[in-house]
Amino acid sequence: MYILKLSQDNPPHSQHILFATQKFCYYLHMISEKYHKTYHNIVALIFTAVAVLHGARIVYGWQAFVGGAAIPFWVSWVALIISIYLAYRGFSFTKK
Repeated sequence: MYILKLSQDNPPHSQHILFATQKFCYYLHMISEKYHKTYHNIVALIFTAVAVLHGARIVYGWQAFVGGAAIPFWVSWVALIISIYLAYRGFSFTKK
């Protein structure tokens, strides 16, 4: 449970704000507990798609441009490694 403290010099309506904030944090925590496996699966699938696209760029030699500047292939190698790791971590969290 999230605990927020008020000092003596706070206005009376701040008690209502405090209660609403605590209630919102509680519901947010409950939602995250309920759907955390779904969230991790979706995130892992997104990172898997990013890894596949970077891998395809490397294999097929696709050029990438941002604002007219060519992006070197080493950027895709770094992004491929990072996205594979993040996808692995996302799928491993769903097993817990």
